[in-house]
Parts: sequence; structure tokens; C-alpha cells
Amino acid sequence: MNDPLSGEISFGRVNLKGLSHEELKDLFVIQYLVKAEKSGNKKVYNALNIATDSEDLGKAIDIIEGYLEQHPADTDFLYRHADICYRLGQLDKSLDSIDKLLLFEPERSDAIELKGIISMVSSKG
Repeated sequence: MNDPLSGEISFGRVNLKGLSHEELKDLFVIQYLVKAEKSGNKKVYNALNIATDSEDLGKAIDIIEGYLEQHPADTDFLYRHADICYRLGQLDKSLDSIDKLLLFEPERSDAIELKGIISMVSSKG
């Protein structure tokens, strides 16, 4: 196995060299998203939508945390987790998910906005 910071990655008969840190990170995220798609994340997403639409946020947290155990780099689910935790008043958990998400998508505007809102709420409390 190559040093993760070497800019080189191999899988199967494919060998990629000269990748920047950003490109390696992007490849990692894409790989997770492809695996998540294959594992049926649409079913999980639908169950999550039903729970949030019915305001059953406790069930929504259970669904999403179970999914994130298997797919910790799914940025859309990390955002949903952060949003639901925020709505439940679990600000530390919400910020933790946002920080993980921003490692993969540092310019994601909805996550940056939610982080700002949580910071304002935290400073008032």
C-alpha cells in the first residue's frame, strides 16, 4: 500500500500517479458515494424523509446514524445528520458532522451557513 500522501493510488490493475491532495480527497469521496449508491442509499434516504416529514426526529437520527456507521464520508447524509442534530438541540454533534463534511467539501455553502447559525446560537446560550 502506498503512502496516502504520496499522490499515488492503486486499485486492481489501475495505478494513478501524481495526484494532488485535493484530487485524492475527491477520489475518496466519489468512491464512497458510488459504494453508498450500490448499497441502497435511496431506501435509507426515503425512510429518512418519511421520519423527518412526520417530525419523528428521534427515528431520523437512528436511521442516519446507522447509515453513517457504514458510510462515514457520505457528505449529503453528514449534512442531514448535522441539520437534524441542530433541530434537536444537539449542537456539538451537529458541529462534528459539519466539520467532517467540510473536510471533503470545504466550500459547501449550506454547511458553512449552518455552522455559522450554530456558532451564533452557541455564543448566545
